[in-house]
Amino acid sequence: MKKILIIEDEKDIRETLKDILETKNYRVLLACDGNEGLLKTLKEKPDLIISDVLMPGFDGFQLLEHLSQSIEVEHIPVIFLTAKTQLEDFRTGLMLGAVDYIVKPFKTKELINSIEKQLKKIDYQKQRESSYFRLAFENPFSGVFYFVENQIIKINKTFSQITNYSINELHQIDLKNLFVNNFEYVQDKMQLCLDGVSDQESIKTVLLSKDKQLIEIELFFKKINTENAFIGIINPLENKNSFQNEISVEMTEIINYFKENENNFIINELNNALKIVKIDKTLKVQKLKTKINLSVREKEVLQYICQGFTNLEIAEKLFLSARTVDNHRASIIEKTNSKNTAELVGFAIKNNIVKI
Repeated sequence: MKKILIIEDEKDIRETLKDILETKNYRVLLACDGNEGLLKTLKEKPDLIISDVLMPGFDGFQLLEHLSQSIEVEHIPVIFLTAKTQLEDFRTGLMLGAVDYIVKPFKTKELINSIEKQLKKIDYQKQRESSYFRLAFENPFSGVFYFVENQIIKINKTFSQITNYSINELHQIDLKNLFVNNFEYVQDKMQLCLDGVSDQESIKTVLLSKDKQLIEIELFFKKINTENAFIGIINPLENKNSFQNEISVEMTEIINYFKENENNFIINELNNALKIVKIDKTLKVQKLKTKINLSVREKEVLQYICQGFTNLEIAEKLFLSARTVDNHRASIIEKTNSKNTAELVGFAIKNNIVKI
């Protein structure tokens, strides 16, 4: 049963909409203002939102801005149902991401048609995601796993071949036993996806196989919006001798000595140690990249962004123009190499740039 959230401050309209939608077999959630609507959206994850524009607290336009800052709910379609009829209001709503703008008093048929149209789009998108999901698992060149609540649920054959574990063994194994060298770093990246800070992450790391060999890989996570889960894709890096080419003369001589004495066990241990050293260097470089240089004003703007204030609200607090605040926001996003505001907030909190 599809869930629809109605955000409307007038009780009579709320109840009328509820009755109409329940006759169409929708599960209906109610909120009386933008604040309550945002909280219910984050908690319930409705399939669609019908919202008024003029409401107590923050209005429908501000609601859209807040929703756009969360990867978990930014995809939920919002239909505005309002008495505001100015052309500028229509444009503002559509620019912020509303999928439709219906003027009060509304016609029931018009509203139902709009709802059904948007829900059909959602179903089509889910079918496409399902198709991509199946194709990913049929990929013969990449290891793929489906991860839900710290447990591997589904694994393809290639993942099994890369690790030398059987599929049954992989269902029982803890991921930290596969990423023994830097599991905390891998876990941090996974958590960014699960928390909705980022919908995908890509890192280079090493995987420990069943026969205790370290395999250099590229690991890709993709968040699945419909569930608290993601797909992991593992691609072994092609140049298996890349580490060997970087070995110093002294280390080469040591390895050659053990080769002459046919001590393969020690050779493998040395090669694995070299891989760990390189990965550690890579991690240090990645950590250094998190050090950024923000001006005092940019730090003030970032602090308010992380507290959920809009550009207009920040402008009022700092006695700046909204355009200046927007320029600061763009500069901060560029300096932190963030893709959007949600990723910027996650970056700032994770690296202790602001205090929340």
